[in-house]
Formats: sequence, structure tokens, C-alpha cells
Amino acid sequence: EYKVTENEITITQTGYVESRLNKIVVPSGRRDEDAATEDLVKQHRSVVGCLSWLAKQTRPDIQFDVAQAQRVQGRPSYGDIKAINKVVDQAKKYKENGIKIPKIDRSDMVILGYHDAAWANADLPCQADIDTSWDGDFKLGSQLASLVVVADKKCLQNQPGAFGVLDWRSHGSQRVCRSTFAGETMACGEALESCIFLRSLLLSFTNGQLVGEAEAGALMGLHLFTDCKSLFDHLHREGIPRAPSER
Repeated sequence: EYKVTENEITITQTGYVESRLNKIVVPSGRRDEDAATEDLVKQHRSVVGCLSWLAKQTRPDIQFDVAQAQRVQGRPSYGDIKAINKVVDQAKKYKENGIKIPKIDRSDMVILGYHDAAWANADLPCQADIDTSWDGDFKLGSQLASLVVVADKKCLQNQPGAFGVLDWRSHGSQRVCRSTFAGETMACGEALESCIFLRSLLLSFTNGQLVGEAEAGALMGLHLFTDCKSLFDHLHREGIPRAPSER
């Protein structure tokens, strides 16, 4: 659903939430750690699938919780069922908020990419095939996240300015991260790829023809933001940086 005004466009999925999302009825007297019945497992998969679609389209606020639920959908417990019911409540509570794309003059536009990683903070997916002789029975994965926005370049001078969310991701790393630095670097790479693609796509639309990366860089700035000082220092170090131990 689209709502267009003079200064912004709001995109929501209110109808989808109302027609597709329903909480799962959990029998009383069950312990959270007990495995759910086959019928509840099927219902859990269905609800997670609906929430996954919603999270990818207009609801970045539930993306992390959906990603966590996807890790256990092979054999969820009653506690996992209750957790996904809370996400359904979240989706219904803010169903009319949606994504807002403000009007920004192209000459004032910049692309901003925020990225972060949490090292070894989540259980691996149930389907993961892990060689226990190699990993020492270490069953935790790392979560990577990024947020890409288009904004008024006044934001870079710490001044108020309009911005709109273009892309967001939160998922388990597809590669093994042996350190926080490795996870932060992978998140940075993903954010950068999204920023480059979306900037070129936006400029190609507005110019009416394909815009290459060299030209795109001259037309619109791109900035990445991290809370990892070691990553920042590594990328801004003068001279040739030391080769990392992980490739």
C-alpha cells in the first residue's frame, strides 16, 4: 500500500499483516525447553515464512528476530513458539508505520551504510552440517547486519536533514568468523556492496541510462559507519596495511 504526499512516500503492508499473520496457540503446562509437536512445527514454519516476507519488504524492525527464528524452525521448542508470537504482536502493533521515502534533491543526496556484527552470539541453524572434529563442538554463529539509507548531505555536518531507508539485512554469517574483527569486516563488505549497487541503480533511474561506478562516485557520495575501532583504524592506516591472518 502506498501513500504519496508532496514531501514523501509511505509504503506499508497493513492488509498483508491483517490477512496472513496469526499467533500460534500454545497448550498450557508445557516447558519452554520441550520440543514442539509436529503440528506446531508446521504452524511455526508458516508464521516465520510470512514474517520473513514482511521483514524483507517494509519491516526492518523485526528482521533480526525473524533471522533468529529461522535458525530453529527445523525443530522449534515451545519457547521458540512463544518467541515468534511476540514478533507477530510487534508486526501488528506497528503495521501502519511502514517505510517512508522523503523528497531530497539529487544534488544533496548521499548514500550512508551502517554495519555491525555480533561475534558468536547465536545458535547455528538446525540444518547446519558441522565437522565437530574441526570446530571442537563449538556450536555458535555470528550475526551480520547492515542498514543503507539515502540522506541529505547536511547530516554529515551534524545538521538536521531528511533520510529514507533503502535496504536492511540481518542474518547469520555464511563463513566462519574466528574473531570480532573478522565478523565486522564481513559486515562492512556486505554494506559496501549494497551501497554501491543501490547508488548506481538510483542514478541510472534518474539519468535514464546506465551509470558506471566511476561516474556514480563523482555524482553521489557514499559513506560507511562502524562502531569497531580496530576496523576503522585498519582501513585508515597510512601505508600498506599488514596482511590479515584470516583471508
